[in-house]
Amino acid sequence: MGGDFYVMGVVIHLTDINVFTKVEKNQGTSRGLVVTEDNRLVLEEESVVEKSVFSFVIADQPMSSIEFKFWGDFDSAVKLQDTLKIGAAIKIVKPNVVSKLRNSDSANFSPSVFSDNQLLFSSSTLISLAPSSFQSQALPLMTIAPSFDYFTLYDVIMGQDDLQNCAVNVLAVVAQVKQPKTTFSERLNREICRLEMTLCDELLNRLTVVVWSRSLIAYITSKAPLGSVVLLCPVRLKKDAYRGPSLVASTLTKSILTVDPNLDDARLIRSAVEASNIVSLIQDMIKNEEAANGTDRPQIPAPNLDIITGNSMRLISRHFFFGETELK
Repeated sequence: MGGDFYVMGVVIHLTDINVFTKVEKNQGTSRGLVVTEDNRLVLEEESVVEKSVFSFVIADQPMSSIEFKFWGDFDSAVKLQDTLKIGAAIKIVKPNVVSKLRNSDSANFSPSVFSDNQLLFSSSTLISLAPSSFQSQALPLMTIAPSFDYFTLYDVIMGQDDLQNCAVNVLAVVAQVKQPKTTFSERLNREICRLEMTLCDELLNRLTVVVWSRSLIAYITSKAPLGSVVLLCPVRLKKDAYRGPSLVASTLTKSILTVDPNLDDARLIRSAVEASNIVSLIQDMIKNEEAANGTDRPQIPAPNLDIITGNSMRLISRHFFFGETELK
């Protein structure tokens, strides 16, 4: 297999499996034969076929990523997806390489990638773990920020009226991660998994994020410990009538989460939060609110200005602008 075409990379994004029904023209196969009321066999011209689809994005170096898409039956989709997880270094042998459709609506569901091509699964495609030599090189790729355009929580809180219903990138610290919950969606006719996490900053600002992707939930619960800095690209900001006037963020199909991104701002936020034990303060505030059975949220205490250095003040003001917020 030494001469076969292959690509290697680390999985930075993985979608859930979606099932679609499509109408296909029959080619005279037995599945197109139907029995009429008078017991005659006739050839049905069309039949409804279920197709399952999911995709993932791999990167092999900074500013180099490509999307892989699988179309096929549900059992094959489940079998293949079970071998994948965010952060895994993989090798894809003999994929089909096609050009991305310029005018498709895939940008609404898939993250931005640098390649103009797309990889597709075929009957001869093989996916396995990458050699150990590549796996050691791939680890730093998980800290590369997919975007350098992001908002701090201070930006979000101060501009929440302008940012409502916008998709933005958010940089903050993990303060709480609740247990995942599984519910059945009648609209989608399948089980869906959700997780709530609370993000914070050095000024005791908070943002609740609802995560919907199973793969992203698995990555958060295993690789995003409390106190780590995360960059979510992007999340949708909306007001929730059950949570008061504050904005609540929800992940999208194309959301990518980067833990402890290699950014100066991320290091500044983390050092400031650690110096003032902010995560413990936020957790105590949440416990007090939950003990109050949903009554009014207690007043957020003023932050200790002694620990807010000039660098962190530069940080919270650096991105304080509201221009184009619908990130592509």
